[in-house]
Amino acid sequence: AWLEFRRVLFRSYDAAVRKLHQTISKLLKNRFPKARVSIYGSCLSKLSLGKGADVDLSLWLPEAAKLQTDFQEGRIEAGKYERQMKQFVYQVYHKLNARSNEFRGMQPITRARVPVVKGTYNFANNPFSFDGSIK
Repeated sequence: AWLEFRRVLFRSYDAAVRKLHQTISKLLKNRFPKARVSIYGSCLSKLSLGKGADVDLSLWLPEAAKLQTDFQEGRIEAGKYERQMKQFVYQVYHKLNARSNEFRGMQPITRARVPVVKGTYNFANNPFSFDGSIK
């Protein structure tokens, strides 16, 4: 019985991760039609134990990829590259933060090696959190 309970619990957690992935993908495709959102890290490898774990999602934008290529090949200067990348991070942040009923505690982190937007999705139905949310 315990093993079956664990299986059901982890299937529910996987469903919560997929719900977050689908929600963010759909929301960002309105602003960035060619965007790709991917799950990576412990959720993808199934090494996450659920409790207290966050979900790592990667966002690929063709606009940001072009900007990075232009910077690496010397077509734009560092200051312009940083400003435009920061704009992408803030566009994602504003898109999620505007849905305050669905997302809370959103924070753009632009000065990281890889820029990040972090926060909590309220309606994931995560079995490992008291309110069903997932970070």
